[in-house]
Amino acid sequence: MHVYPVDLNITVNQDELRDRIEFLVHQDGLNYIEALFEVADKCEIDPADASELITGPLKAKIQRCAIELNYVKDDGMKNVNQLF
Repeated sequence: MHVYPVDLNITVNQDELRDRIEFLVHQDGLNYIEALFEVADKCEIDPADASELITGPLKAKIQRCAIELNYVKDDGMKNVNQLF
């Protein structure tokens, strides 16, 4: 069971999503993709909807994670952008 620093609710904004994902990565040892799915599940939102809130450094971290896990090929941003 994951312990979050704040109570979960169904609505989540960009900052909360980022903070919750980073918390799970750093405190529970999940990778960024696992953390994204965990937060989406707990907040009862579709991961595709959550991806609309992901920008900047967090998006880059998730993209790197996808490449490292061989979810997409590392051929520039062509295939990585399919994640979002």
